[in-house]
Amino acid sequence: MDALFESGERFEYECPALVSDHYETLREGENISAAVSNQAVYLLSNARRPREAKRLAFDEIQLIYRTTDKTILIETYDGDDYIIAPQSATLTKSTTGLANALAAWAPDRIVDRYHLDLLPDGRGMTLFQLSPRNGAEGFDWSLVPDSTLSAAEAQPYQTAVKRRAEIIVERATRSKSD
Repeated sequence: MDALFESGERFEYECPALVSDHYETLREGENISAAVSNQAVYLLSNARRPREAKRLAFDEIQLIYRTTDKTILIETYDGDDYIIAPQSATLTKSTTGLANALAAWAPDRIVDRYHLDLLPDGRGMTLFQLSPRNGAEGFDWSLVPDSTLSAAEAQPYQTAVKRRAEIIVERATRSKSD
């Protein structure tokens, strides 16, 4: 695995996992190994030989968020989402290990979060206010659906969620300039 790392990069943690771009397709996700170095996250394909690796450098990652006891969301500035679900006999321990390795090395860009309830049971979406990418002004924003909210359940609320998010962004921007 050391052959994958760039100069000065050190291996920190690895666990088997499933990865997908959405919660609804996670069960059919690709079987990978999620590896963390001091500079990046690697998604290593277990199905192909030689192993293919997707490298997500920490400066390319906008948001890392532990969505449940079993899943972690990684969102890049390019707009790619990776839902990672560690797979092992000690599932919670693997998820915690991966989350801890990420927390130790990846910058925490979350400034604030706002939960937008959509359904009577409290499920909805979380709007994250994030520190800006290197050298940028203002804030970055990310809207993340709850892991138990399906796309079909969220669809009727798209316009309302967008408007509520715009109001929050407007208020945060105004309060920063005051």
